Amino acid sequence: MCGGKADERPPPASIPVELPPRRPAAQANTPRPPSARPKADRPTTKHHRPSTRDQSATTHRRERAQTSAGPSKAPQSAHKHRPGTSTSKPNPRTAGGERHRSSQHHKERQKSKFTGNEEIIEDNAIIELVRQIAAFIEQHAHTFYPIDNNGWKENGAELNDPRTRHAAIRRYIAHIIIDSIVFDTETRPDLELIANNICNYLDVYTSDKKVVAHLFQICELADDLREAIDSHPDTWRFESWDRFGYIVMLPELRRNGQAVLGSQRVKNI
Repeated sequence: MCGGKADERPPPASIPVELPPRRPAAQANTPRPPSARPKADRPTTKHHRPSTRDQSATTHRRERAQTSAGPSKAPQSAHKHRPGTSTSKPNPRTAGGERHRSSQHHKERQKSKFTGNEEIIEDNAIIELVRQIAAFIEQHAHTFYPIDNNGWKENGAELNDPRTRHAAIRRYIAHIIIDSIVFDTETRPDLELIANNICNYLDVYTSDKKVVAHLFQICELADDLREAIDSHPDTWRFESWDRFGYIVMLPELRRNGQAVLGSQRVKNI
């Protein structure tokens, strides 16, 4: 043997290895059974994170919206402080006087001193004031001027007649306070002077010394009416005092040309 050792053992015999048979092509393409958990139910691990560009655009839109809207304002309280004086708003000027104002819920004439900050008086408040004045005048006439009084005044046929005396007194008082107080826009009316003048004119029909005090209260109501109309933006006026066959104790009240309170009148006997 060439260069071999005498005691060398022959190599072991080779053992054949059998490979497993290959799967047919049909079996290789068979889809695997689906997982026990549907894909839709699997928890998602990825979360969308807005990019820097998205965040910048959102911030820019928010800032632009705030700038255009302006600073936010707290809601104002619904309760406002009411001016302490008047109650409502009527304003007549002469027998068919008119008066207009540009400002309140407290009525034909322009009110230059209205600034727009005054609280508006309601229409009903003015109408109610007129009703109160008419009621006070009626009470005054029946309380202080008895029909059995023998007072007489020249050119005062309706006043001299007991059947029409109260109606004539009511017309006279209402006419004076509407012309001299409600629609007097030049100066502040002297209520005491007006009450005394009315009393002096009608003194032949009464002897009660409380007349002036009660007339002064009526004048104060008329002054409230004046202030109410001064602070109201609408146009208020009383219609004519003349109506054939009637004694008009209080003319019709109109607001912006529409009647809001009917006249008080009685048939002239």
